[in-house]
Amino acid sequence: MSEPSVQGEQKKRINRLQIVYLMVFLLFATIILRLAQLQIQQGGKYTSELMARSLKKDAILAMRGNIYDRSGHVIAQSRPAFLAVFREEDTMSEQDYVQMVEKLEKILTTVDRATLLKKMDVGYAFENGRFIRTARQMPKYIEKELKSDLSQKEIAELSEHRGDLHGIEVVTKPIRQYDPKQIAVQAVGYVRPYHVAENLDIAHYRSEQEQYLPNQFVGLDGIELSYEDQLRGVNGYRLYEVAADQTVVKQIEKVSPVRGNDLTLTIDQRVQTAIRDSIHQFLPNLRATIPEASYAKGAYVVAMEIQTGKIVAMVSYPEYDPNVWIEGPDQKMYEQIQYAVTNGTIKEAPYDARPLTGEDAAKENDKHPRSIVPSGSVIKPITILLGFTGRAHRSRGSMDRSGRLLLWKRNRSNQE
Repeated sequence: MSEPSVQGEQKKRINRLQIVYLMVFLLFATIILRLAQLQIQQGGKYTSELMARSLKKDAILAMRGNIYDRSGHVIAQSRPAFLAVFREEDTMSEQDYVQMVEKLEKILTTVDRATLLKKMDVGYAFENGRFIRTARQMPKYIEKELKSDLSQKEIAELSEHRGDLHGIEVVTKPIRQYDPKQIAVQAVGYVRPYHVAENLDIAHYRSEQEQYLPNQFVGLDGIELSYEDQLRGVNGYRLYEVAADQTVVKQIEKVSPVRGNDLTLTIDQRVQTAIRDSIHQFLPNLRATIPEASYAKGAYVVAMEIQTGKIVAMVSYPEYDPNVWIEGPDQKMYEQIQYAVTNGTIKEAPYDARPLTGEDAAKENDKHPRSIVPSGSVIKPITILLGFTGRAHRSRGSMDRSGRLLLWKRNRSNQE
């Protein structure tokens, strides 16, 4: 290759390198200028946004453990469900509440505006066709549950009108469900939101506030309360970084909840329901045939295995449906069950005032003793012995009426 050709090739390579150097220079210059713009011109804006970011912990409720009878029959269980909840905003006015309940009444079936306002607890009520001011029952910041077990249609309509329903959200939450046959309801007890138990000043919960959320279901009576530490599980959480406008930037951490332990009781639901049904049939006959028992409405039966000492039935009659406490009973329902709710098997024996309600029920209840023999009294064996002695002197007809339950027990023993 001639010398002029070599020089030409070298010159072309130098020119290409110069172009590459120029492009690299321009690229770095652009980056430097952009960085200068971000740091000098817009630095204050991004610094404010960064300082405004915060961490938000979103709790994940633990599934409460189930309660079974001795054969594995479910007495109480927890299951996930969709709920409509209300988180009140500081800027809301009376007009906002009125418009919201009018819209929700059309979306949430079986719930009227009076019930919605009561559950929202915003200081207003709907009575006699108009809105009136009332006192709040719970703190403003607590999330209020409006309806559980939403249908797919209700969920879709709430999502569609989300822009018009400020503070309304659909969340997934475990709810408690009890056997509709009402198995040992007085002994098993029921659950209520934690803020209710806190307001009742139950000693079991005073020292463990950090373990619960305000709307988390906790045991309020019976086994649900006695074995709360075993049943409740451990709540989890998601930790988010959020911006000033409360939009989620990213998820930083997730801790999964730990499900509560299951409990298996020695109670046999077959024996329990059979005794309860026998009492239900026997009491009307007892009231009709024995003048001294004309006001008898309550009965208490404990059945025990002689060989093992295990309790196979614990009946406190009358009973009630503990499922009414999941969303909370309305005033009419509460008046019907308030004197039957107390755990007669363990605590006291209130008189069943039904069908009376209100002041008439209170007066009737006060006429009857709350507890004839205190729990654990050494007098009980003597009382039972006197009862058996009295029965021996009664007529055969009376023995037939009062002996039905014993006859059933003998038949069951023979079958086994």
